[in-house]
Amino acid sequence: MEIAFRAALIAWMASDSALSVGLNAIVEEAPSRAALPWLALTASASTDWGTKDLRGREIRVALELNYRGD
Repeated sequence: MEIAFRAALIAWMASDSALSVGLNAIVEEAPSRAALPWLALTASASTDWGTKDLRGREIRVALELNYRGD
């Protein structure tokens, strides 16, 4: 579920016209050769919070935005 969520999140962000115009890359991991600025989904963690009669999962993600070189 976490992998599918990460893929859907990347696809959703990549389809956003405002993000696509302003960023050179929207990727799963930090790119090694992308020109700045870029956005990467760098980490995620998930925990089950389901009950006897309900299924549930919490997924937390970390995004890394690099917009200038130092």
